[in-house]
Amino acid sequence: MKQEEQWAKDYLEHMGFSDPIYEPQKNLPPDFLINDHIAVEVTRLNQFRPTSSGMEPLAKLSAPLIKNLEDLFDDLGRHPHGISWYVFPNFKRPQLTKYKNLIRVLGKRLSVVMQNADTEQEQHLISIDPHFELRLIRRQTSGPHAFILGGYSDLDSGGWVMEELMRSISICIEEKTKKIAEHRNKYPKWWLILIDYVYAGEPQSISLSHNWDKVIIIHPRNFALAYEVPLPQPFDAHPPPPLP
Repeated sequence: MKQEEQWAKDYLEHMGFSDPIYEPQKNLPPDFLINDHIAVEVTRLNQFRPTSSGMEPLAKLSAPLIKNLEDLFDDLGRHPHGISWYVFPNFKRPQLTKYKNLIRVLGKRLSVVMQNADTEQEQHLISIDPHFELRLIRRQTSGPHAFILGGYSDLDSGGWVMEELMRSISICIEEKTKKIAEHRNKYPKWWLILIDYVYAGEPQSISLSHNWDKVIIIHPRNFALAYEVPLPQPFDAHPPPPLP
């Protein structure tokens, strides 16, 4: 089960659905089935960037990159004298020019930092190419590893403003609608849960066309912030007269 699916399961249980069935038909939609008749699909809201082949989520690069860095930090282990650094990667696209060898190169550069730790240098900057660098800040106390991820900056990401949020929701709805098209008649109701771990709050006004029974936006750390995406209200050509 992917992380976003686990968050969705936790949310459904929080809402009183005691036993959501995960992948009732393995590797086919939906992701969950509740009460034998509500199919639930799940995906994570991402910021996107245009490419020659369509819209690409920024997490396509950032998620595996961060996972590989954390694995590298685990492999490097603890410094023999308990010295630790917070690590802050900064990166941007296009694809990193040395991405295939990036982790191996970083392993060698970080090993040098560990070997020279007695110089008491508080900060380091490791630059790989114009699209990738690591900033290291020495901790005052020992940590579980010599290198600990302190955060990262994806320099292609922008602020999670209303326009970007609406665009992301629209793209996710469109992609998931296409995915379930041939399975739609299997269940009478279909819900779409979108995981938003950036905005964390209901916009003042949001309305998008869709054909799901429910589109629900949740934040994994606070289910109280969940909200539904309503359908646009039909235009009334003959509104009632104003009250006197």
